[in-house]
Amino acid sequence: MKLEIESPCGRIPLAGEIWSFARLMKDLNAQRFIQTVTLVSNIRAQIEQWSIEAKGELLTPEFRTFMANQFKDLSAATGFVGAELAHMAAERYRNELDNNSSVLSVDDMRVAIKDVETRLTDEVGLMGFMVLDRAQYGLLQPAAKLVDWDIERIFPDAARELSEASKCLALQRSTAAVFHAMRMLEVGIQKFSELLNIPDPVKPAERNWAIILSRIKGEIDTKYPQKDRLPSSKGAAFAEIYASLDAI
Repeated sequence: MKLEIESPCGRIPLAGEIWSFARLMKDLNAQRFIQTVTLVSNIRAQIEQWSIEAKGELLTPEFRTFMANQFKDLSAATGFVGAELAHMAAERYRNELDNNSSVLSVDDMRVAIKDVETRLTDEVGLMGFMVLDRAQYGLLQPAAKLVDWDIERIFPDAARELSEASKCLALQRSTAAVFHAMRMLEVGIQKFSELLNIPDPVKPAERNWAIILSRIKGEIDTKYPQKDRLPSSKGAAFAEIYASLDAI
């Protein structure tokens, strides 16, 4: 089933839909979130400062343009952190500031920034936050950054499983991490079998690891008899790989 993201924040799964953990988890950049809150505070302070210095209650064209740019930044910031309602409010006020036919006062700006701040506060109250330390957060990186070789190009299926396994480790779900690690290992066994020209098993019962590894050993012994294997030869390398797989 193809699922569509309907807003900057996405949506929860509907009945019958299955979403991957990676899709459900939102990586909230803490630094950007703090910057968003700071921006709200700065805009409020700028409004009050202008109110003290200005001679009238209505916004001047210069200050109106300045406020429009501030709310444009706030719209982008709230959208980035996934605060959908605050984002919509900031965007609405930005459009109103850009509309020179409307008359706006200092009080209108106070109401505007209070509205965005209230929506942001309410949305944060509906979110759950998980704090990861530096080591855990490092495990959320793409597969290409978890290993020092081009796994995404050479073994794309294994790269996906590696990414999922590392996320599970980051959240201390070791059993789930092992599940994805085994799936990743299956990719290696399949490629190893292809290298030895072993046909892909057709029957479900033949997909058993013990049976597949037995065929691999038989093919190695046939093509590279143990008595003829020299150190550092292909046969010796294949035998070493088999021994590692058999030990799991």
